[in-house]
Amino acid sequence: MICIIQARLDSKRLYGKVLKKIQNRPILKIISLRLSKLKTIDNIVIATTKRKIDNKISEFCLKNNIKCFRGSLNNVLQRYVDCANFFCENDIIRITGDSPLVDIRILKKMIDIYNSKKYDLVTNVFPRTFPKGLSIEIFKKQTLIKILSSKLNRTHREHIMTYIYANEKNFSINNFKSKNNFSNINFSIDTLDDLNKIKNLIKKSKKSIKNLNYLEAIKINENN
Repeated sequence: MICIIQARLDSKRLYGKVLKKIQNRPILKIISLRLSKLKTIDNIVIATTKRKIDNKISEFCLKNNIKCFRGSLNNVLQRYVDCANFFCENDIIRITGDSPLVDIRILKKMIDIYNSKKYDLVTNVFPRTFPKGLSIEIFKKQTLIKILSSKLNRTHREHIMTYIYANEKNFSINNFKSKNNFSNINFSIDTLDDLNKIKNLIKKSKKSIKNLNYLEAIKINENN
């Protein structure tokens, strides 16, 4: 099983956000460290583009001994297929590079569901009940190949699960839900305010960001 973390440097609202630091660690490093605790993942790969602007991501990966794959800018769907092919993997976990609090406790439960039955997609955002920034999607490479053979618009190619969600009757989908609805909470890094919010949350937790679990983060968030 491969975990693909998609990332690019030129975010419109916060340039270079995936390499911004929390507790002196770049966000991509934090995500990698958190995911590395789950031994069922064979490969953790940061998938970025072939553009010169994203060389910094490739250089960061090389410096930190993190696997990197470079592919299409706009056809992210094809980037995922090419990455899975390169590492000879058939089962894919999708994480975005702005999610420093992605939690392996959620991921482990979702992997168990995925392995229990032949789902096309196991997700926790259809509908969302976990905070934004804890989004996880698990699917087969063959499902992506099937989508690529369909008539796709630009949105479907750039946001790889939108085609499945728009055509849900044609796919076997399991949505993993939180016991409580926390969808109004945002732990994703999209703006400078988001970054500062997570920094303050971690400071109040008095923990390393690589160890803070999502329930602890929610509790701190709700008490502020």
